[in-house]
Amino acid sequence: MRPLRLILVDDERNVLEGLRRLLRPLRATWEVRTATSGVEALALLDAQPADVIVTDMRMPAMDGARLLSIVKERAPDTIRIVLSGQTDHATALRVIPLAHQFLGKPCDPVELLAGLSRIAHALESLNDATVCEVAGHLGWLPAAPTVCSRLTTLLRDELVDVTVIGHVIETDPALATKLLQLTNSPFFGVRRHVSSIVEAVTYLGLSLVRSLVVAFAVDDLPVRAASFDLGAFQRRSMRTAAMARYLAPRDRADDCFAAGLLHDLGRLILASAMPARYDLIAATAVASGKTFEEEEIALGGCAPHRALGVYLLNVWGLPWSIVESIANHPFAPTVETKRLGPAGAVYLARQLLAEALDASVVVDLAFVERAGISRALDGFRAHAAELIAT
Repeated sequence: MRPLRLILVDDERNVLEGLRRLLRPLRATWEVRTATSGVEALALLDAQPADVIVTDMRMPAMDGARLLSIVKERAPDTIRIVLSGQTDHATALRVIPLAHQFLGKPCDPVELLAGLSRIAHALESLNDATVCEVAGHLGWLPAAPTVCSRLTTLLRDELVDVTVIGHVIETDPALATKLLQLTNSPFFGVRRHVSSIVEAVTYLGLSLVRSLVVAFAVDDLPVRAASFDLGAFQRRSMRTAAMARYLAPRDRADDCFAAGLLHDLGRLILASAMPARYDLIAATAVASGKTFEEEEIALGGCAPHRALGVYLLNVWGLPWSIVESIANHPFAPTVETKRLGPAGAVYLARQLLAEALDASVVVDLAFVERAGISRALDGFRAHAAELIAT
């Protein structure tokens, strides 16, 4: 496979040389070009496509946000990363819809190398130009108007409890994804893994969260697939999240909840970005009596929606435990023995909820035994039934 093409943009040449030296050990994987201005970067992009562009935010003539806006239109399959020492709300709101990842400046070498490593893995494992272009157009995903409206009302109160706001955001996978993406980026100064939505709201602050909610509401991004039921999708995601958290060890509860909430995000992405394909698969599944996933595989021509979700959340830099759960939720994890993690909790949560709806569904008892939770199974089943009833 050819080396991945990377463009580094900064108006300070010494910064560019430092980044180039940092990436020298990866020259078998990355082909690096540099530019000292947005205009020069666009000329490089026109001369040869790039897989990734990393740009400083503050530059004369054309700043990073303007550059990424043009790149998004001209080359949507190029992954866009911004470097900035600024975290004020105005800067954040300009770049959030444009960048796939956000890195602080000065850039931590470990964070840059880790981010590029994940991107390389995502690109190599997917190898689907259609999906890359679809993902490149997405700055954020459609949020439910009812959730945005409720949050707007609550956030008018300057003294509103962050816990209340966090719990409302937990009901919407799109908003939750964006908050987790931002909180887990060095751009906002958080140096550890965050999977709690309430904690994410606390870190970002109500002022920025308020601005994000307004931006979501104003953009009013539609779910364009006619057959996609956003309300049903939210309820199914919330039930899976609640069930996964109930199954989880206490110290993994937040991870398991977030993984359950976002586990089927690829379906929302597909319905938003490729509506005709989504509607065709859904209609064919209804006519054949097969599952959506089975018809999607039979149709071919594009990576399945689960791969689309894994790719985009990898590119957005969300915690690996969440991405792994999305990748593996139809399959029993082989590494979870005597202790459930997010992937196993989501896998089992889906089965228990399906069983509560349809008695013919068979729970994977071998996995239950391997996870060491056989004695608690009746209680888990009762909780799944309660969630379905609500």
